[in-house]
Amino acid sequence: MDPRIGRRWNIDPVPAVWESGYAVNRNNPIQFNDPLGDCPDCKDGKYKIQKGDNFSTLEKKWGMDQGSLQSLNPGLDPKKLQIGSTITTETDLPVNKPFTQTTTTTTTTTVQQEQPRSYAGVGAFALTTSAVDGPFPVGEVIGGVALLGTAFYYAVTPTPTISISIPRTTTSSKPAPFNYVTYTKTNATTGEVYVGRTSGYGTPQQIVNARDVNHHMNSLGYGPAVPSTSAPATLPGGYATRALDPSYWAIRGSEQLQIEAYRKLGISGNSYNGISPSNPNLGKYIKEALKKFH
Repeated sequence: MDPRIGRRWNIDPVPAVWESGYAVNRNNPIQFNDPLGDCPDCKDGKYKIQKGDNFSTLEKKWGMDQGSLQSLNPGLDPKKLQIGSTITTETDLPVNKPFTQTTTTTTTTTVQQEQPRSYAGVGAFALTTSAVDGPFPVGEVIGGVALLGTAFYYAVTPTPTISISIPRTTTSSKPAPFNYVTYTKTNATTGEVYVGRTSGYGTPQQIVNARDVNHHMNSLGYGPAVPSTSAPATLPGGYATRALDPSYWAIRGSEQLQIEAYRKLGISGNSYNGISPSNPNLGKYIKEALKKFH
C-alpha cells in the first residue's frame, strides 16, 4: 500500500467482488488492517463472528466460493454462529517455523609422518688424558691412564616417511529457501483425496509436515499430507510478495487442476474450488500451472 494516496500499488491478491482491486482496508484503515491483502477483517487466517454475520454473507464479502467456510469449519453449525466465536477463513498461511538448510562437507588432508629411527652400535669407549703417537695395545698403561676397550661408534638406519590421510568435516547452516507447495491427503476408508496448499521456509516435506499438524481434515479420517507439487519463491519476501510471484500463481493453479482431476475420477475430497470462478486471476493461475507442472 502507498500511504501517500491510501491505495495499493498492486492489485489485491484476494479482491472483494464489489470493491476495486486497489482499495485498501475497506477504506477504513483505522478500524481494519490488511497488510497481505487477504482479508481486512481477519487476523492470521481467523475471524471473530460479529452481529449479523453468517457464512453466506461473509463468503460474498470476501469473494469466496459459497460453502467454503463450512468446509474450513466442519464442526460448526452455520445456523448457530455465536458472536465472538472464531472461525477459520484461510488455510494457505505460511508455516511459522523457519527451517534451516544444513550442509556437511568432508575434506581429506594428506600429511607426511616420519617413523621412529632404529639404532645399532658398540658400547665400548676409551679414556685418555694425553696424546699418544702411533698405535698402542689395548690394556696398556701409558702415562698412568688405562685404555679401556675400543672406540665408540653407532649406525643409524632411518625409515622413509609415509603419507597419512586425515578426514576433516565441517558443517554450515543457513535459512532454507521459501517454497510454495501443494499436497494431498487420502481417506483410507473412502479413497477420497483432498488437495491443499501451503508455503514456508524449508523443504516441501518439512513445510507439509508442519502444516499437517492439527489439519482440519485429520478428524475426518484423512491420512498424512504428501507433497504433490512445489515451486521455490522467485521474489524475496516470501509470503508477503506472493501476489507478484509466478511460483505462487503456478501453485494456485496446480491446486485447482488437481482438485478438478480428482473430481473427474469421482474421488475428490474437496467440497469447493481452490480458486473461485469469480476470481479475476483464475486464468493467469491456470496458465502458469500448465506451463510449470503439466
